[in-house]
Amino acid sequence: MKHWQAERAQPKQDFFGTHIPLMQHLGLQTVSSTEQEVITFLPWQACNANSRADVHGGTLMAILDFTLSAAARAQRPGSGMATIDMNSQFLLPARGDVWFKAQCLYLEGDTAYCEGGGYDEKERLLVKAAATFRVVRGS
Repeated sequence: MKHWQAERAQPKQDFFGTHIPLMQHLGLQTVSSTEQEVITFLPWQACNANSRADVHGGTLMAILDFTLSAAARAQRPGSGMATIDMNSQFLLPARGDVWFKAQCLYLEGDTAYCEGGGYDEKERLLVKAAATFRVVRGS
C-alpha cells in the first residue's frame, strides 16, 4: 500500500461535529466546546515546524481560523462558517505543545466575530487572532 493510500485509510476524526482533513493532518485535538469558549490542542510535531523547530506560523493561523470558527458554530449549531477576514499577531515563538482558546463575541444575522489565542504550557500568550465569519446555513 502506498503512503497516500494509507493516509486515506485512516479513520475520519470529528472536529466538534465537522470533518476537516487539514486539522486531522496537522494533528489537532479537540478539547471542549461550549457557547462561552472552545478549546483545542496541538501537540508539537516535527512536520508542523519551521527551520528553527518552532511551530510554523501558517500552522498556528490555520488552527486559529478553525478554533475561532468553532466558537461561532458553538452558538449556531448545524451552521458552517466562511472566513471573511482574519488578523493575527505573533508574540512569542511556539516551541512546543500549543493550547488554543476562542470566544465568539458577536453573532447577529449572518455575521460572527470571534477572538482567541494560542498558549504554551506556562499559559503564555504566543499568538492572538480575531476573525469575522459569514454564517453558512446547513453546512
